Amino acid sequence: PCTIEILERIKAMVYETNTDVRGFTKLRVELQEGKNNQIRRMFSSIGHRVVRLVRISIGHLRLESVPHGRARELSVEEVDQLRVSCGCE
Repeated sequence: PCTIEILERIKAMVYETNTDVRGFTKLRVELQEGKNNQIRRMFSSIGHRVVRLVRISIGHLRLESVPHGRARELSVEEVDQLRVSCGCE
């Protein structure tokens, strides 16, 4: 299952010096289970390219407080939730 929400649409603007300027749409895509490059392949199949892709969560874990390229320790509650979600109680 996949849900797609439109967050912002920017229309193409044609300038005198460049005739190949495209608009873009900022989307929020939620996958229940994704495979490697799945979102890029989905949009490519309908003629759209993905310029930027940002993961905001993995399961119930939100990544907004973790700087790019960094890591943090999980809380006891987060570890417990992971165990329950994967059936590893």
